[in-house]
Amino acid sequence: MTQHRFLLVTYPAQGHINPSLQFAKRLISTTGADVTFVTALSALRHISNGSSTPRGLTFAPFSDGYDDGYKPKDDIEHYMFELRRRGSQAVADIIVSSANQGHPYTCVVYTILLPWVAEVARELHVPTAITRTATSNEEPRPSLLHGGFKPYNFALPLMEEQFEILGKESKPTIMVNTFDALEPEALKAIDKYNMIGIGPLMPSAFLDGKDPSDKSFGGDLFQKSKDSAYIEWLNSKPKESVVYVSFGSMSVLSNIQMEEIAKGLLDSRRPFLWVIRENQKNGEARKRN
Repeated sequence: MTQHRFLLVTYPAQGHINPSLQFAKRLISTTGADVTFVTALSALRHISNGSSTPRGLTFAPFSDGYDDGYKPKDDIEHYMFELRRRGSQAVADIIVSSANQGHPYTCVVYTILLPWVAEVARELHVPTAITRTATSNEEPRPSLLHGGFKPYNFALPLMEEQFEILGKESKPTIMVNTFDALEPEALKAIDKYNMIGIGPLMPSAFLDGKDPSDKSFGGDLFQKSKDSAYIEWLNSKPKESVVYVSFGSMSVLSNIQMEEIAKGLLDSRRPFLWVIRENQKNGEARKRN
């Protein structure tokens, strides 16, 4: 029986790393495959030592030149250039080294914002598949990418490059963090793509209970809140009654946007838990209206 080996390359952001870790665990538990998890060293340092690492999962970090992590004040264009340059070499070295040792990779799987991974794999004749850590219907709006939402402006050319690469392939595989019963129409909406639901990508203990010890996503790039009062508050509310609001680890909202969201939440008259990062709370980013 052939032992499948997957190289899983992940963009070094929390919303990419955590679902990818769960996907790696699922690949191992359902197929017995070996998975090599590749991301920037700065991100890998934050993967919890307490999270269970199943047999068959190994990590291969590389330096993107920002080993202390990307900071909001850093030049995003330079960062993405270095991530591509250094990451391309690292991925190529891993693929070639493994093949030379007699253990070639079956497939290279990569997350969005890393179109260069597909190019490296193609040059080395290794099949690829892209995985979207969001759901099928969760697409970036043009108004947010093109001038309307500055933190994501860098993503537009990467998305365009990604579609160009997919256009060169015959029925490329796109794996999505959803499942057939939730979005059957969305998964079949684009004939030229083979879209496969692989979700929900969350710890087994909270999903199917097959692995009660799997209670952590594993990657936490930000310092956890020391205030446990919100847990007590959540427990005091009826089941499925709280609205959860979070805009991820990269987006920066203006003061006007913050005010409009707050107004909408208050007008809903529903209890809500809104995650606001430190740079939003201290007004550093909110000055940009």
